[in-house]
Amino acid sequence: WLTSCVFARFQPVGAMSMHTPQEWHQHTGFNMEQAQHSQGRALRQNDFSHRSHHETHHENLGRYGLIAESLQQKVDDSGQLIDGLERRAESLENSIKKTQHSLAMLHAAHQARDPDIQLCLWRLSR
Repeated sequence: WLTSCVFARFQPVGAMSMHTPQEWHQHTGFNMEQAQHSQGRALRQNDFSHRSHHETHHENLGRYGLIAESLQQKVDDSGQLIDGLERRAESLENSIKKTQHSLAMLHAAHQARDPDIQLCLWRLSR
């Protein structure tokens, strides 16, 4: 078959073909068989590609769901952390106010004793 194809290439245009109807029939059958085989491979490849696409799609949806859950958990945790920090800030503000009040009372007590101390110093100096 190959040699007849090679010789057919070198025939002048309009020259008669050297193939018999039986050879043409065999070549046509072979070409059809090859085409059917190629079509079958293409269909299998298409099916595989389609299945892979669906598997990837479903896997991505699952992972997006997991990411959404994870992000929601982070948002919830962050909210709890903010609440805790706000309570801590309020507690610190209360402690600062109490400490300032205590300091003011300590200064007042110290100033209240100042006349007594001045009296003692005056007596000691005499």
